[in-house]
Amino acid sequence: MSIRVKVIQKAKNILRIELVKLLASLSAEQKKIQSAIIHEKLFALPEFQNSQRISCYCSTMNEVDTKSIVERIFHLNKQLYVPRYSYRFKKMFMERVKDLPDYEAILERKRAVRPMPKYSDNREDAMDVGGLNLIIVNGLAFTMTGKRLGTGGGYYDTYIRNHRKAGFKKFTTIGLAFKEQVFPYLPIHCYDVNLDFVLCPYK
Repeated sequence: MSIRVKVIQKAKNILRIELVKLLASLSAEQKKIQSAIIHEKLFALPEFQNSQRISCYCSTMNEVDTKSIVERIFHLNKQLYVPRYSYRFKKMFMERVKDLPDYEAILERKRAVRPMPKYSDNREDAMDVGGLNLIIVNGLAFTMTGKRLGTGGGYYDTYIRNHRKAGFKKFTTIGLAFKEQVFPYLPIHCYDVNLDFVLCPYK
């Protein structure tokens, strides 16, 4: 590992620690208000309106909430896919969710954010049905030009690259960020994937 890479990695790790603290300090009301503004921005985008197969992360308490996004996806008869992780193989899959009760069941079991078991339920994988039209991404920090700092696993970077390698080139990537998560600059490696859009409340 070169000195430059080591410096960038150290800067990333320091920033991650501070961002986790910052996001935890935001009130529930602040997050609710900002999330609602971001939802309306997303719903107004042609990239959302024209997408049929949409991947959306399952939000935690310190992320832009995605429940309303999920509800809108089902209301518009679009197809929802959520991330499912294999920590053992450092790989992420996007698997189909049938409807809102199915989504609620996934949240209840926390299967979308836990190590992936065997394919016991045989969920449809996005890669097997023509890929995704839109990938909605979480993260710890973003720039408005599409740079993203994740939690360090590299799952989204790898998935987006593999999605392109599989021949699915016409898709859009969108990051959702509270205003506190937006920076003019981030320490980024050359292999970090740039997003097409970043949506935050006040920019």
